[in-house]
Amino acid sequence: MKFFRKAIVLIAVLACAGFAYWYFEVKRGREKEEEKQKEALLFESTERTVEKLVIKGEDKPEIVMERVATGEDAVWIITSPVETRGDGYAAEAIISMIKEGKREEVVWESLEKEKEYGLEEPRQYLRFYYKGDSETHGIDFGIENLDRKKVFAKVAGRDKIFSVPVEFRTAVIKSLFDMRDKALAHFESEDVEKISYLSASGAFMLAREGEEWYLLPERVKASKIRVELYTGSFTYGNFVEVEEEKGENLEKYGLDKPRMIVNLRMKDESNYMFIVGSSVSVGDSEYYYATRSTDGLVFQVKPDVVSGLAKTAFELRDRKIFDFEDAEVSAMTLNRKDLSFPLIREEDEWKFQDTGEKIEREYMVDSIMRGIKNSEYEVIEPVKREDEIWGETGIENPVYEVNITFNSGRAPLTVQMTGMNEETSMLWMTADNGDTVCYTSGYFMSNFPTERDDLLKWEM
Repeated sequence: MKFFRKAIVLIAVLACAGFAYWYFEVKRGREKEEEKQKEALLFESTERTVEKLVIKGEDKPEIVMERVATGEDAVWIITSPVETRGDGYAAEAIISMIKEGKREEVVWESLEKEKEYGLEEPRQYLRFYYKGDSETHGIDFGIENLDRKKVFAKVAGRDKIFSVPVEFRTAVIKSLFDMRDKALAHFESEDVEKISYLSASGAFMLAREGEEWYLLPERVKASKIRVELYTGSFTYGNFVEVEEEKGENLEKYGLDKPRMIVNLRMKDESNYMFIVGSSVSVGDSEYYYATRSTDGLVFQVKPDVVSGLAKTAFELRDRKIFDFEDAEVSAMTLNRKDLSFPLIREEDEWKFQDTGEKIEREYMVDSIMRGIKNSEYEVIEPVKREDEIWGETGIENPVYEVNITFNSGRAPLTVQMTGMNEETSMLWMTADNGDTVCYTSGYFMSNFPTERDDLLKWEM
């Protein structure tokens, strides 16, 4: 019994010692570390929203940015030294640095030596304001230390001089170009109703009718996807350098005799005009001068922006050869010279129609089916049987033939194809059971079987 009581007392002592160690060493140590980390923060930790930034770079005018609510969202607007849309990602990156920024050490416990550290009249600083609060928050940057790894700074409301990493200053002191939005335009593809294009190589007009696009004046159906990619070139394209905020000397940039003009008519009847002028070499790179009607800004764009817009009516046309869906296909027969592979589709599985054997390499069959379905004529217009060049296509002696049966009640389709050119991967393909032939990519024909085992067995 005496031994039992001693054991109880020992356990109690150990428990108290363990608690004391946890409380005084672990818990208090953690709290001290947290206090130390909090004390090292340049600015108070808060969830308040920053709604205004003021950035002053050395020998540069102040950049003033404000967050403006737009419905449920918000955008950043630069109000000075120019009025333009701001780069929201750049603004939020600075705000993130404000929340995370830390000093390295306290250099002086007062501001009496601020002149010595270049802080009396700072040439670089950051100011920010919280929503609903007129109090100024921010940081001034002075001179760098001898090894240029740190810069001396003072924080608004704190009578001390700190040192902070030079990288922190670099992260928050940005140029006007860094902070401005560099997108060519801001609209959605569905906002565009008409497109007019003019260049030395050609011209075209496009108009939306409901969900479809048509080339005018012939009213030839255009590819909806290609037109959306075209308008998306403005939404996702960027300029890389600003030449003039308000272009007045257009001749200087070749904009008085432009190489390209694109005009977009919007649903609200407004217009967006994009004009491309002369090319300019910068080092080993080449760019183009351009301007836009929304603000008259003259800027440089990369060649891929210009080439992406330099389309022809042929390129934007809807050039699909066939119009059917995967799910409509119930059977196919693949013919090649004296070989024939009759296939049937049952519950999304392909089988040989004559033996019922399951096709193990279904991807080969699906590739042929979808390759035909997605084929588009390229380079030249479809050739009719009565056209002079019909015989030159080689379709009178086809290498491949695919017979497609549909479960939707539509008539079966026979597609004949020439051999594929190994250098270009192109071939000729009949479009309507033999009355029209189209020049198209034959990439999918590499999956055409040469024997039954090609479809039945996986290579080991």
